[in-house]
Amino acid sequence: MNKSLLTLLLTLYICIGPASLAQAEPEAEQVLVGWVEKVSVNDHDFALHAKIDSGADNTSINTVNPEYYEKDGQRWVKFKVTNDEGKTLVIDKPIVRTTKIKTKDGGRQKRDVIELDLCLGKIKKTVRVSLVDRSHFKYQLLVGRSYLRPEFLIDSGRRYLVEPDCGKN
Repeated sequence: MNKSLLTLLLTLYICIGPASLAQAEPEAEQVLVGWVEKVSVNDHDFALHAKIDSGADNTSINTVNPEYYEKDGQRWVKFKVTNDEGKTLVIDKPIVRTTKIKTKDGGRQKRDVIELDLCLGKIKKTVRVSLVDRSHFKYQLLVGRSYLRPEFLIDSGRRYLVEPDCGKN
């Protein structure tokens, strides 16, 4: 190898290499959350214990025995969710789309999607949520990246680092 090329490469490594290995600093507004958090739903005094999952693209909520109906030419769904404190919330929303979700076993599952207002810490967002029977899981709500980015960082070793505190509108 040419001595001047080797010198150039070594100089570049010394100048650029260590900087590229440095860990990026989190954005100033990012909130640290645990892998399980309480999340309030639709501005109600109602929260679900949720799994915070950076491996999931989207958010999903437990939906058992949904009632489908048509209103003003649009499909709607009505279902109940009961939290760990025994409170029940009736969710009655229009279906905004139907999607196909890739399952753990590599298959595809069709799911209806609604929009919900979710509050994690002090951050409230309207997010699309897929409807699925999560009754065999410990957590009825799974919060995916579509809600989490870019405001949240997850500490996978801790739980319940924030309380929902978005106020009522």
